[in-house]
Amino acid sequence: MALTYAICTLLAMRTIAVTVVRKENLAADGDAKTGSTAYDILSEVEHMVAGGVKPDEPKITTIAELTKMLDDALMATRGAAEKESHKMHAAVDKCNEDQAKDIAKITKTTKVKVDQERKAHGICRDAEMDTHATMVKKCKKLKAWIKALDSPEKTTSDEAALVEWVGQMDTYWCPKGEQAKGLAKDCKSAKKDHVAHKAECDPLQSQFEIGFCTWRAELIDVCDAQKTCYADAVKAYSDHRQATEVLITQWKTEYVALKKISCYVDVWLSDGNAKTVDVDQLKESCDQTCQIKKCQDLQPDKKVMEILFKKASDESVCSLAEVEKYPGTPEFKTAEYQKYLSAKEKYLNNKWSNKEYHFVNEPTACIETPATTEAPPPPTTSEAYETEAPTTEAPTEPPTEAPTEPPTEPPTVPPTKPAAPTPPTGYQTTQPPYKAPETTKAPTTTTEATTTTEKKTLKVKIWIDYHYHKESAGHNNCWEVGTEEYTMSDMSYQLQGESKQKEGCVQCNNNGNCEKQGDYQMQEYVWGNREQWPMTLSWRGWEDDKDHRCSYTMSQTTWHGWGWFKVPIKSNGDDCHEMKECSVNIKKGQDGTGKCHGQHHGMNVKWTFFEE
Repeated sequence: MALTYAICTLLAMRTIAVTVVRKENLAADGDAKTGSTAYDILSEVEHMVAGGVKPDEPKITTIAELTKMLDDALMATRGAAEKESHKMHAAVDKCNEDQAKDIAKITKTTKVKVDQERKAHGICRDAEMDTHATMVKKCKKLKAWIKALDSPEKTTSDEAALVEWVGQMDTYWCPKGEQAKGLAKDCKSAKKDHVAHKAECDPLQSQFEIGFCTWRAELIDVCDAQKTCYADAVKAYSDHRQATEVLITQWKTEYVALKKISCYVDVWLSDGNAKTVDVDQLKESCDQTCQIKKCQDLQPDKKVMEILFKKASDESVCSLAEVEKYPGTPEFKTAEYQKYLSAKEKYLNNKWSNKEYHFVNEPTACIETPATTEAPPPPTTSEAYETEAPTTEAPTEPPTEAPTEPPTEPPTVPPTKPAAPTPPTGYQTTQPPYKAPETTKAPTTTTEATTTTEKKTLKVKIWIDYHYHKESAGHNNCWEVGTEEYTMSDMSYQLQGESKQKEGCVQCNNNGNCEKQGDYQMQEYVWGNREQWPMTLSWRGWEDDKDHRCSYTMSQTTWHGWGWFKVPIKSNGDDCHEMKECSVNIKKGQDGTGKCHGQHHGMNVKWTFFEE
């Protein structure tokens, strides 16, 4: 008997009564009564009532206590589920709240710093534009003065006249020497001032762009974190709601059963004494006024077991509008540097030039981080793994029958040759990594060979395309009167896992800046199945003043004299020595240029994709 079992359970395990409220025993058809402890006890009680069984006092007391414990446990379970529901709903809101807090923190710190760096760079460039205007003014004055020179003409070969002409030439030209020197000195000094000021502004530009990229990266991290947090929290809340709504159906059944059991117990104890059980009132033959009818028709309000599930808050917008135009996009240059992009008058390398002149350098692009939330797309037909044509060895015997239809599934075991590479983790392919040759007909002779169409191999061609040298004064003295002898040594690039390609020594002579195009160290590589390929660039450059052009010579100080009297004498070495290493990522199928630029020197490496 279930009642007897329940009574024994109560007497033996009063302290764990909460476990009788079961959550997992719902029937597959949704009948919450199956496996319900309270409903089982109710069935026993109603069976006792219908049979006129007279329970003794200990059993009635036990039933009353057990019913109370089940009711307390049921309400506690329902309360815990409601509390958990509120907690999970709050977790959804917290994702939005944390995002707002993080954005506010970034706005008060990183954004403020970026604004300060933008302002510092702008102030410096404005001053640079002033020095450029001064340079233009003074050098134009020199040019105009030279153009206005009008030397006395020699009009005759008469000796007396020639003597007079020489005197006129002396009177005209002698004063001009000091004037020419003064104007040339002013022009040269203004040029040095401009170059030196630009050297101060370029690092400020780099600092501003790095700060901007940092600001953008921090915002992206916050938005990504919020997206993940919100999705996880909403799913947990939804799963909890679905599971709890199933349990509520069972709880309602338990609740009704417990209330009816309590009703029967109250009737049994209608006189307040368990020893005098009022069985007669529970007989089925009594009239409508008896208490049995009350217990049978009892319909307690089951809504008390329901839980109000609030609608989850919408995901708050995480805007990246402020950093939409970032270094590396064309819009960034025009948005941030419009007033510095084009000088109205150009004076470059001691001459007037029609070449467009920008006060700012080419912005350094932000490093893009590969997305981690999505797996890379499966390879397309043109990107399928490369295979070799099968061997042309003829079969030893022709098959007895031609296949009646092509195979419906690709072979489960790949051929021994060629071996198909394993696709990267995360790929979801709808076809095997290789294509099995289709049987078109049965071989007619033992010499006929199977034929397949070879797939093209994707390759990338890489070469050093360009290098430059910038004339500058002041820091590191990358300037001298007349022609500068520039040297670019050890220009190199190296793909990850491949050997380094290095151009030994390239020279460039010019009075001013020097640029060279070329096809240095051109190589071709098989791309394989990678999505991107890291590459390292490096170079070494200087302006040669001493010894061999392809060997850098440092300035040295030696002491000369005799006895205790010695003086330091510094020997001049090569100027504006600079070394740099850069990293770029080549993305599959995208032709591009990798720039590795320094203060005085720099180079570009180009690459292009092709199939063969």
